[in-house]
Amino acid sequence: METQVNQKYNEVKAVFQKELDNAIKATIDLHPDRCLPLRNNAAEEFLTEDSLKAAFENAASKPFTIAICGKVKAGKSTLLNALIFGDKILPSFITPETAKLAFIRYTNENSYFKVNWYDENEWRDVKETSDKESLNKRVSYSSKHGVNKQNCIGKSSEKIFDLLTLDRYTSVPKDDEEEEEDSLAGIYTPYVKSVEIYINNENLKDLQIVDTPGLNDPNRINSNETTKWLKEAHAVIYVCAVTLFHTPDLEFFRDFMQGRTEESRIIVQNRIDEERDTYKSVIDACRNNSSLKQLGLFGKNEIVCSYSAMLKLARAKNAKEKADKKDLRYIERYKDFQDDPDNLEQKISERLFNNSGRARIESLAGICINPYTAQKAFVDEEIKVLEFKKIKYNDPIEKVQKELKRLNEKQKEIKKRVCDASDKFDKEQRMISDSLNKIVDNDKNCKDLIEFANTKYSEGKYDRVNANIGHEWSQKTTALCRILDKECYSKITNLQDEMRDVVDRLIDNIVTTVGKEVKEIIINYTELDWMPPKPPKIQLDESHWYTSKSKELSQIQKNINDAWDAFIDKLRDYVDMVKIRLENATRLTFDEILKKLRIVEKVLDERVESNNDYNGKIKEIENSIEEKKAEIETYNQKIREINQLAKKYKESV
Repeated sequence: METQVNQKYNEVKAVFQKELDNAIKATIDLHPDRCLPLRNNAAEEFLTEDSLKAAFENAASKPFTIAICGKVKAGKSTLLNALIFGDKILPSFITPETAKLAFIRYTNENSYFKVNWYDENEWRDVKETSDKESLNKRVSYSSKHGVNKQNCIGKSSEKIFDLLTLDRYTSVPKDDEEEEEDSLAGIYTPYVKSVEIYINNENLKDLQIVDTPGLNDPNRINSNETTKWLKEAHAVIYVCAVTLFHTPDLEFFRDFMQGRTEESRIIVQNRIDEERDTYKSVIDACRNNSSLKQLGLFGKNEIVCSYSAMLKLARAKNAKEKADKKDLRYIERYKDFQDDPDNLEQKISERLFNNSGRARIESLAGICINPYTAQKAFVDEEIKVLEFKKIKYNDPIEKVQKELKRLNEKQKEIKKRVCDASDKFDKEQRMISDSLNKIVDNDKNCKDLIEFANTKYSEGKYDRVNANIGHEWSQKTTALCRILDKECYSKITNLQDEMRDVVDRLIDNIVTTVGKEVKEIIINYTELDWMPPKPPKIQLDESHWYTSKSKELSQIQKNINDAWDAFIDKLRDYVDMVKIRLENATRLTFDEILKKLRIVEKVLDERVESNNDYNGKIKEIENSIEEKKAEIETYNQKIREINQLAKKYKESV
């Protein structure tokens, strides 16, 4: 059975996808000759069918995050296989005994997992905050199997395509007396920060499952990461055995679930087939337990879903003709038993929609409205030109002839002023670009980093550099980006203010020549209210500035230089992007003024050429204006309908 845990949102997404298709057909396809400017962006960007669909897909396809928690043997992996996949996709050992944060995500490649190792600073933190006896025992176990700190700490993330080896990186090692002779489970676990499991299964496409390690490995890093993801998850699924809450469960809620309301979580009473006659009474007892209520549990709005993941999975496999003999015996034994009496999938769907899906509706609606808004602006400008025509057709022919003559005489001067202003701002743009490049090309920070490395090397050799260079690198790169940010904001905002003054003077000059009514046509010359772009936040892997094998100072210096060159290349790309945006903004501004000037000239020309029967022309213009206003009202109606649709779905759960 395919998962329906995001069913509600998928329904909404499909509705707004249809609205977007309708909007494209009603606007862009209807007027293929029109370029629809996206007015909230000064870059040369236009609404097209491709850009609208890309924006919609980007807004609609952010994954829903489900955090799954529970003590060992609660049946988390079986539940995920039943709930998400309807088949035995995850190895049974993935979630039991996990000691590490694990993410389960979609991939269109062959399934694999990625291991993220602690860096030196994080490992130092782990040693300081973990239970030393427990950590030493795990480290000793790893060492006995040939795995030590040098093999792992500071390594880059690595892909592993054999899911059956996952327990080596995530599991809690067995006690010596329990250890299986050939088992390698947990040999890398002490040095692993997290794992990312990528499964080629379409049911994961809109989901991200976070399996939390809070019950097994309470060092500070894991605790912080667990708390973070429990706060960020759109739904928290806490899996208990049929007997529900015991001491480890209470400790988990006390340590990690503070601040998570009943509206954001679901408690799953799993394995109800083991107590099919009494499982309901367990829930009643919990709801009447004052100690649990003091912890904020089992209030009147607490959702508890009874579930048999094993029976659900066996039935799903049987429906796909994948059930084995054990599954079939199990199905026969419980043939009259309900495996999901509370409809867990629907409850999760409602949680996801309430906590995330609803918030996305406004964004999806806005993208569907964009084509109508752009068309309205386009048609509104057409109306302004028509109304200007109407005024001029009502003016005496002698007045219009004089205006046209003045405009023709003045036109060369106006065009020269526009070109001069454009050249001036082109020059200022180059100055801004040169100023930003000067900041980027100053290599003092790189020299400081190398000097820092030299000092630390002389104090404690390689390990001293290795332990401290990351922090120093972060300080230098962050400071440089901050300087760029400040310089960019200051210079570009000054340029914007100056451009506004110049453009206003140009418009006044044209209005003086032709008449104040022309201002309605040319006033909407461009959109200058855009914020300067922010410098990029660049994170480079620590392997850029050191290698785990080399201990030569010359190698350390080379790696710092290489890392700095890579960082500066990114900043140069950023400066180039700023330059292009500035060029687009100024070019569009002054091109727009000249374009509007040509419109004015064309209107005056038409009036002079149409001296005979201008009353008929006026009537024709008035009819066109009414048609344009009706077109705008059609777009307004569609915008109202989409907003009402968004309101309906936001209030539907």
